[in-house]
Amino acid sequence: MKYLLILIVISCTSLSHKISEQDITEIRTDMAAANKRLRGYLSRKVMNNDLTNISMTIYLQELNKNLDPSEKEYMDFIKKYSPDWAILGRKAHFSICFHAKAAKLAMCDKTETNEIDFVDTEGTTNIQEKIHELTNSI
Repeated sequence: MKYLLILIVISCTSLSHKISEQDITEIRTDMAAANKRLRGYLSRKVMNNDLTNISMTIYLQELNKNLDPSEKEYMDFIKKYSPDWAILGRKAHFSICFHAKAAKLAMCDKTETNEIDFVDTEGTTNIQEKIHELTNSI
């Protein structure tokens, strides 16, 4: 019984793990770099200069296929936390948000800007609403 209780406590504490500020900074930097790079690549090589129909399938497929080694923390985060995603495309850019409940972290990026546009370190943001807000604030 004692071992069962220890196992339950360990399991419950691992379900929600707030990540460090340093990790958030690295993910933020990597995500911004990856999105800026993918914006150009997807527009020119994959989507015929129109990102309107970008999907999470296309984004994740191309991110995996063309991962720059300097973006490793971002990919490791995606693999570890399997976040929920939202993506909206416009002709020349896209906006993308993720919400990783277990990490208590949400981020959004408009690829027309140079930095991540929104970070929620409590992970309480509705990313579907946030992506529309960001995409329409051009």
